[in-house]
Amino acid sequence: AYIQQLIRPGLFLIFVGVCYVLGAKIFGVIAAYALAMFLAGLVGLYYLRKLFPDLFDRRSETRFETKALFGVSIPMSITQGAQYLNNFSAILILGIFAAGAPVGIFNAAARTATFLTAVRFAFSGIFSPIISGLHARQDTEEMGRLYKDVSRWIFTGAFALFLVIVVFASEVMGIFGEAFGAGVTALVIVAVAQLYSSSVGPAPRMLAMTDNQNFAMIATSVAAVTGVIVSLILIPRLEVLGAAIGMATAIIVENTGTMSAVKWRLGYWPVNVMWLKPLTAGAVSGIVTYLLKVTLPLDAMFGFLPVPVSIPTIMLLGGFLGVLFLGLLWLFGLSETDKEFLGAFWNVAKRHLPRRFRSEGRQEDSG
Repeated sequence: AYIQQLIRPGLFLIFVGVCYVLGAKIFGVIAAYALAMFLAGLVGLYYLRKLFPDLFDRRSETRFETKALFGVSIPMSITQGAQYLNNFSAILILGIFAAGAPVGIFNAAARTATFLTAVRFAFSGIFSPIISGLHARQDTEEMGRLYKDVSRWIFTGAFALFLVIVVFASEVMGIFGEAFGAGVTALVIVAVAQLYSSSVGPAPRMLAMTDNQNFAMIATSVAAVTGVIVSLILIPRLEVLGAAIGMATAIIVENTGTMSAVKWRLGYWPVNVMWLKPLTAGAVSGIVTYLLKVTLPLDAMFGFLPVPVSIPTIMLLGGFLGVLFLGLLWLFGLSETDKEFLGAFWNVAKRHLPRRFRSEGRQEDSG
């Protein structure tokens, strides 16, 4: 998940920036995507060998449980394939009807908006085995509570990224080149859909870990077909905007379907009153940051730097937005489960800090 949703898009953005500096423009976007795919694949093989060395050991004995294997793997494979189609069908159809610049512009916008899913995939990897264990013990109350909490945490992290992308949409697309400004609306549309995707939490994993994988398969398949139909109707007329609407439609239909299946089959709903805290904190942070962006003399402040003004603008004001967002969340108060999560996160972080910093922290605690 980290490779698919974080490393690969991150490499793509880096390579696009390099190609833009070199003047490669649209061809550079295509080359950057291919190179990012290749390098991400190598990283995936490295971690596969590191985490599961027995897979590469020819002496290892194999044991197959065919019925159980295919009963889960076929629906999940179809689900995964449909999810890929949701993310790429609009790009492929756009390439048929409007090859060239529109494809590069929309691809940059769509891949940037996809960063919002990194938070969900990070939590899903931890969430899946816990839910599987709770389901095996039939602990439905704890399973429902965990689903609500994890969904809110995912939404909170994705909402912060969403605000940065939307408030600085023109600056973000401007990094790729002046022509990419035409993709600002597409970026916002797909980002809204990805935020909605994050708001339903790990619903597909919830279905898969509770023997309801067939419902995830149906939801994603219907969404994929719907997205293709909408794209075929709108792209010939609207090009980049039509592709954005087609992709957003597929994402929204998929997540509405999986969320509805979780409610129908398990009785859980991701939203509760606790969501008002991140929503309020995000709204205030976004409005304040936007007002600063339109009132501060950014050209005068950063015009002397050897980089586009958009880059320091995003770094400075985007950082301010993030700090304000976190500060407001803290001010509104944390629930007990929030404190437990942050405590566990901090314990993991401390184990990866240099020993010098850990010893300093212990001295402060003892003092």
